Parts: sequence; structure tokens; C-alpha cells
Amino acid sequence: MRVLNLFIYEVRFWLVNTLISVANLFSYYKTFIVSNTPSALIRILSVLMIHILLYQPKQIVKPLEFNVSQTCLYTHVFDGESLEVALAQYGVDLQIVQNIAQSLRNIVSYEWLKGSKVNVQGKWIGPRFLITELQFNGFGYSFSLIYKNGECVPIWNTKHKCHHKNITTKNLNNLPTHFVQKVRRWMKLSGCKNVKNFTVGYTTYDKLGKMPTLNFLELKVGKTPVHLVEFENKSGVFNEKGKRLDKIEQLEMPVVGRISSRYGFRIHPIFKTRRFHDGIDIAAKTGTKIITPADGIVKKVDYMSGYGNYVEIEHAEGLITFYGHLHKFARGIHKGSKITKGTIIGYVGSTGIATSAHLHYGMRKKKNSINPQSVKCLFEYLDVKGMKKLKEYIKKFVPQEKPVKKVKKQKKQNLDGLFESL
Repeated sequence: MRVLNLFIYEVRFWLVNTLISVANLFSYYKTFIVSNTPSALIRILSVLMIHILLYQPKQIVKPLEFNVSQTCLYTHVFDGESLEVALAQYGVDLQIVQNIAQSLRNIVSYEWLKGSKVNVQGKWIGPRFLITELQFNGFGYSFSLIYKNGECVPIWNTKHKCHHKNITTKNLNNLPTHFVQKVRRWMKLSGCKNVKNFTVGYTTYDKLGKMPTLNFLELKVGKTPVHLVEFENKSGVFNEKGKRLDKIEQLEMPVVGRISSRYGFRIHPIFKTRRFHDGIDIAAKTGTKIITPADGIVKKVDYMSGYGNYVEIEHAEGLITFYGHLHKFARGIHKGSKITKGTIIGYVGSTGIATSAHLHYGMRKKKNSINPQSVKCLFEYLDVKGMKKLKEYIKKFVPQEKPVKKVKKQKKQNLDGLFESL
């Protein structure tokens, strides 16, 4: 008899859930079905069928074995919809489930609820479970929803704090969706391959609905781990050397033209002797615009005997570009002015020692000459203050090993001397 009751319950439970699912499906196509039926009789029948399918019983069948004195239920959220299904299966009224779902969407994205533990407080009234409170404990956050008189009141229990957690590549998908995307992007930026273990550092906040942010990643590759940091103001992703990895500035040629003389030793066109050429010559018509290949600060604007009208600009990484034989300088170009990529700094000419109109384009780094054609891009680096802040930021997330106190060994007493003294 017991087996028969269980079979009847299973059939009823399956039928009710199937009707609800079909009803939700038909609710989307209600307008389409009614408006496209040809005759009035079929239209009436279709409306009746929709109303029958949309009928939802007032009570959802609950498993026969439940404890009436139980005041707490536990469930896990695999995605947003699984929470609603779990609550409905526990016998929670559908209207209450919809109110809770709407309140949750106002606080946090369903993507953040993935993997969180839910503690449902309430009491049983017949086959229904009356919710009073829901407690959510997820990755880096904790909050409660107090359900009273049809309204949900959120209470945020998370504090502003820095955390770290060791994770393997196999367990990467256990993290929230946003974290997984960031970790994969950062690993690609670092260029590290075959990373099996890593540590994520994240910051939690005490503001309602402000979810944790990923600020630190330690990739355990070889003996020296690779550290990647993104400050809370989201100014970029930096490694432990202060190099920004998410912004690469491609260098452009300052003038479009033919390279008439390359970098290196050559026979000077005027002096006819073998001399070192510390740049490249780009042939162009007089008056052609000269633009900056990257952002920088103007360090020098002057006339120099060999270069004629001369401009010198300092860029990121301590790179200096200089331009010679200019016909004239552009307006607003003076020492100390900050310029952006593509700014016009002057015009092609033949001032100084030159046989024809061209631009002498050169580069220096740490007072050493560089071939301009060998540098294709620039990385941004932190200054001294930024490096100090970066080191302090890394210390927040890297677990500090507690120093082991050395116990001093007590010297053994010389028993012979002790007996002699007695």
C-alpha cells in the first residue's frame, strides 16, 4: 500500500510540474495562438485550452516524508533559475518565489549567485513552507533577505576586506563567471602557459549590492611566481615590475614617405666620409606635416647646427624620439608641453646640414641610440610612487608566512661539577 501511495504521489507531482511548465510555455504564445485562429469556435476552444493550461493549483505537492518541526532548509544555487525551482519544489508559494527573484535581481546579478549556499529560514504550514528569511553565502559576499508582509528587505553582511584563495585550473569554473573571464584574460596577457595552480586575490565591500572585485592574481610558474595587479580604480593590469599589460601603444611613422637613408654606418652625402647615422631619413615634400608616434612630453624645441630646427620628445619606458631638419615648428609646441599621439609638431624642411627636404627621425633610450624601425610598440610603466603603491598592494594579498620562533636550548649542567660543589 505504501509503495502504491508513493507511486500516486510521484505521478501527481510529475503531472503538476508538467502542467506548470507547459502553462509557462503557452503564456508566451497566448497572443499569437488567439490572433491566428481562423474561426470563432476554434478561437473559443483555444482560449479555454490556454486557461486550463494556465491554471496553477494552490498547493504544490510536497514529498510525504517531511519534518513539520523543521525550520531551516538548505540548497545550492547553480544558476539563477535553479534557486526558483528549488524553492518551488520545497512548497513555497509561486507568488513569493517571484517576489524573491525580483528582489534578488535588484541587489545582485544571477551570475554572482552561482555556487552560493542558501539557508532558507521559515516554518511548515501544512504542505507549504512559509519563508521568513533567506541567507546567501557566496564567493566573497554574504547577505540576507527578510521576507515580511509580501516585501523583501535586504541586509548586507559583507565587510570591506582583502582576501586570497588558492585554486587549481581544474576548479577554475567554481569561481563566479566574471572572475573566470578575468583570470583567463590575465593569464593570456601574462604570456604564461601550462599554469596549474594560482592564487586569486579579491576585495569585498560593505556597500549593499557591490560585489567582490578581482584585484590580484599569482601564477605559480617555476620558482618565481608571476604577480598581476589591478588597482581598485581600474587603471590597468600591471605586473610586479610595474609594466602595464592591457594597454600596448603601437608606434606610427611620423611622416609618410620613402626612407632615403637607414640607421647605421654610411658614407655621408656631404662630407663623403664613413660616419654613423643615428636615425633614419624619410624623404618628403617641404611643408609635409610631422606627427608624434605616441603620447609624450616635449623636452626640447630649438635650432641645432647639424639638425637645424630640432624637436625632442620623451615617451613611456624612458624612450626619447627626436626630429631634425624641420622647416618650422607647429603652434603650441614648446618645452614642457604634453602632447598626444598624432599631434602635429612641425613640418618637413631642409634646415641644418641637408641636401634636400627630408625628416631625420631618431630614438634614444638611456642615452643609447636605437634603430627607430626596431621599436614597434610601447608599454606603460608605473612611476616611483606607483611602484611603492604596487608593492604595498601585493603584500595585502600574498599570504605572509609567520616567522618561526627559535627555542633556545638549555645548556646541560655538568653533573660532575655539581657533585664536586656539594
